[in-house]
Amino acid sequence: AASANGSVWNATWYEAQATCKSKNKRLCWQSEWTAACEGSKHTPFPYGWKRDHRKCNMDNQWLTPKKGAHGFLFAEKDMGLRLLELSRLDRSVPSGSQETCQSDFGVSDLTGNFDEWTIYDEKPKEKSRWASLKGGAWGHVRNQCRASSHSHTPDELYYFWSFRCCADAEGAPQFGQRRRQARALRMRYQQQQGLLAVQCSVDAIVGGRR
Repeated sequence: AASANGSVWNATWYEAQATCKSKNKRLCWQSEWTAACEGSKHTPFPYGWKRDHRKCNMDNQWLTPKKGAHGFLFAEKDMGLRLLELSRLDRSVPSGSQETCQSDFGVSDLTGNFDEWTIYDEKPKEKSRWASLKGGAWGHVRNQCRASSHSHTPDELYYFWSFRCCADAEGAPQFGQRRRQARALRMRYQQQQGLLAVQCSVDAIVGGRR
């Protein structure tokens, strides 16, 4: 991992989670991240409805990462070479420096700037499993609140990947616990609807035979 503009980046999901844990926090759940981004009006961008690179740090030109004898230089074991390459590729801005890139919940830089590791709180995906990436970084990629990537394993790193840490409010039920309760209620509702549909089908068959 490396540090620039107040952010820790070029980190794996495991490094991100360990860093948050060292601060008595955790990575954000994906749905939690999305809710913070959309705000109270559920907009596709934290600032509103239309894509605007003047409000968040996105749509910058990408630079092609250089490779060395052992792969990409941004992943080199030699930290001098790694940091030199990262400084060349970096198009980030200091965290919180763009007042226009803020949701009405007061959370900054949720779209653009860095792609952020989160905990995926639905059925695990085959490749990314419990990890997902949100935000879209400083280039022209998925820079909307709901979009996410599940194309990478938790032990991968990339030069525009970062993370933010979340924590439950004091005295509140843990977010994961609330998610499980909501999922259980949804499953119960779906089961009830399924049983109702079966009963209606049985009644229709029986009624047709009379």
